[in-house]
Amino acid sequence: RANYGVRATMSNPDIGDFNLLFGQNYRTKIDNGFSSRSGLDDNFSDYVGRIGHQKGALLDVAYRYRIDKDDISLKRSAITAGLNLSPVRLNLDYLSVDENSASDDITGTNREIMLASTSIDITKRWTLSTNGHRDLENDEWVAAKAGLIYAGDCVDFQLTWFKEFTRDRDIRPNTTLSFQISLKNLGY
Repeated sequence: RANYGVRATMSNPDIGDFNLLFGQNYRTKIDNGFSSRSGLDDNFSDYVGRIGHQKGALLDVAYRYRIDKDDISLKRSAITAGLNLSPVRLNLDYLSVDENSASDDITGTNREIMLASTSIDITKRWTLSTNGHRDLENDEWVAAKAGLIYAGDCVDFQLTWFKEFTRDRDIRPNTTLSFQISLKNLGY
């Protein structure tokens, strides 16, 4: 097999780093171990790529994609963005998967989800974090989480609230409150 493609990076101290990747995989033999929806079941795989921009620790944005090798249709898109405005950090992830490229166990439907998270350093040792997972295709929340974290020299504490909104036959929405203690430096 062979992986081939193009990769380029442009760096500028004032505006940051830009990068690009575009490629494909070739196998001399067809591998029946891959699902027909994976894009890897033929001699030539689907095209994959990434376009990104990073500005130090402040900003990191990337777009990843998969394009069908036969009809050039977009099969998968993912956008990730992170912004660090110390003491606040924001992250946003978006994923769109075409119904014809989803795994076999979730066939017949497009997938479109968004994940968002924030964290705020209240002090040097205390951090407040939140995140949420939303199914955009069905316009409903999947999960939400909030946590308060203490990072000490010898011990870490974490108080977490977690809510799952999933409903399916015997599964009902669930809320969990947990408290975790982690001891550090207990060894040689």
